[in-house]
Amino acid sequence: MQVGVYHDLEYEQRCAMELPTDFYHSEDFEHRLCDNCYVPSEMEAQSMLSALERTQGYWSQIEAVIDQQERLLDLLKGSRNVLKNVLDVQRSYMAPIRRLPQEILSEIMEWACGDDVDLSAPLCAPLALAAVCKTWRAIALACPKLWTTWSTPDDEDLLGSVWPETSKLSMIIPRLEIFLARSGNLPLVQPIKYEHQSYLLKPPNAWFLDVLLHHTQRWQHLQIINSSFSVQHPQDFAVLKGKPVPPLHALSGDARHLQLAVDSGVFRDFPRLRVVMLLDPNHTQIIPGLPWNQIQILAMNEVTIMYVLEILRQCPNLRTIGLKVETQGHAPIGDGVVNLPNLVNIRLDTNATNSYDTLAHITAPALHNFTFRWEGHHQSNSTLSDSLPAFLSRSSCALRNLTLHRPSSLDYAVLASQRDVTNFRWYAVEDLPVPVDFVAKLTTLELFPRLERLELGGFVAFRGGDLVNLAKARMAAGCPLQVLKLEAVKVLGRPGLEDDAPDRLEGLVPVFEMSV
Repeated sequence: MQVGVYHDLEYEQRCAMELPTDFYHSEDFEHRLCDNCYVPSEMEAQSMLSALERTQGYWSQIEAVIDQQERLLDLLKGSRNVLKNVLDVQRSYMAPIRRLPQEILSEIMEWACGDDVDLSAPLCAPLALAAVCKTWRAIALACPKLWTTWSTPDDEDLLGSVWPETSKLSMIIPRLEIFLARSGNLPLVQPIKYEHQSYLLKPPNAWFLDVLLHHTQRWQHLQIINSSFSVQHPQDFAVLKGKPVPPLHALSGDARHLQLAVDSGVFRDFPRLRVVMLLDPNHTQIIPGLPWNQIQILAMNEVTIMYVLEILRQCPNLRTIGLKVETQGHAPIGDGVVNLPNLVNIRLDTNATNSYDTLAHITAPALHNFTFRWEGHHQSNSTLSDSLPAFLSRSSCALRNLTLHRPSSLDYAVLASQRDVTNFRWYAVEDLPVPVDFVAKLTTLELFPRLERLELGGFVAFRGGDLVNLAKARMAAGCPLQVLKLEAVKVLGRPGLEDDAPDRLEGLVPVFEMSV
């Protein structure tokens, strides 16, 4: 029997030692060992004992070599890891981003942080970027705009408690102080949420306000919160007295609370105010004494038609308006038409079913963008369909963007009169799906000859091939569609568009998107 340990000369030389060579036993001895009844002689037992000692010695030598080589291997692996870290650092110095001008890198940082940095989030982007390295920290600190896009939570459940020791306020407030310090004197465009501070309890927003009171000269938007801590008297704005007057550009809140802000006198007639948002319908009989003649953007929610008209009469410089009109309240018959010569954008959400709707009482000759959203039930309503053509005809405006959301009726003559429309969006209900003849009129350029962007959603009655023909016809006519979007389209009577239609449309329209 041959038992051996095989090795090469090179290994022995590296290990500086000689490993054991092969050794032998006779075949007769091997056969005798295989016999379980064989009892070795004393000489044989002595020989076996000597062989066992030698083998044990060989084993110990090999174990020692293995231990030595394992320690050496661990050292080599550790050195490799160190070298890898050194290589990563050295390669990072050659990274393309290091060759970017700091101005471009600061723009990238602003883009990475986004428009809304939640101060309650575990990872706060500007703070994380500033901690990357000395260079990035210097760039972040030299870019005050990076520190202006913060927001604070307004959910008391998120804060946990009105007491800072037991809530996230203990983390948010130090962050807010850092952001305010690093943003220099740049305007604060986010809403400053204002609540009254009682003697017994302090609302969450009041903790933020304590910090923000040192920066009133930077406030751009004041939002007076409607809550159990709402202001009740003009004196509730007393904390602002003696502070620099906030140069407010925007004001939002309940009409009664806005009037209390006016009565407080601390805002000195709002000389820079351009945006007003009436967010709460509870006090729509009150019209705040604001400088309406300088307002350019107005938003009102759940208001009556009469209330809307009373305010619009005071807003000759209005450029954008967003309204959600209730059915309650009527505009007096013969009340006249409010002319808004500078109005460019209208968004009107309505469930009004009476004949005195908002459009019947306004004129907007400069209107470019019009969004009309029908709410509530979708039964056909002739007064609504009549008001839109009358409004457009009376205004003689050249619309560029037209959006109809869930309309209950449609007048092709009205659409055909708007030949300057470049962007059109129609989200349809089942009672009035987008019909085949509408797509056909787009194909023949009878509707919207300058159309570049078409968005259709909801229920439709056309086929995918109709859209393919539309795209081909407009391309042949020299006025191709640039964007075609289909949003949650439900084809009546069929499971969907033909399978090959999306692929064909992708080859005809530069931007084609379809969502389920």
